[in-house]
Amino acid sequence: MESKQKVIPELEEEKWLSDLAFMRYVTEHLNALNVKFQGPEMRDSVKEFQMKLCLWEGQRHQGNLSHFPTCPSVSDTVTIPFPTKLYADKLNTLKAGFSRRFSNFESQKSNLNLFANPFAIDVGTAPVHLQLDLIELQCNGALKTQ
Repeated sequence: MESKQKVIPELEEEKWLSDLAFMRYVTEHLNALNVKFQGPEMRDSVKEFQMKLCLWEGQRHQGNLSHFPTCPSVSDTVTIPFPTKLYADKLNTLKAGFSRRFSNFESQKSNLNLFANPFAIDVGTAPVHLQLDLIELQCNGALKTQ
């Protein structure tokens, strides 16, 4: 931008650069999650992302930036302390939002598992109206091999 004589005051602001370095990776992971949502395993993708958020939050509290590779280089170039606690709090807020929005996934876990892998379900715990059909399905050798 300097070579084009474009003045971008944010590029001189150390806090903004730190935020940009951090948010680059959060956005990258959210975009990857969005792509996974278009596949059949949405519940697994949500759980995976929530586990990543827990990991990153704990690492932020320890000052560990290993999963956010640009952050250490930005941290080395700025004179202000890298706001790891603030970013841990942001990850916690994101984690709480995911938990709230996808809370029904956990309550529907057994129903979702029934359709994800009907051969691994205990027929006795399945909804009564599906039990006989589930027995027929589980005993169908041709379906099992597929």
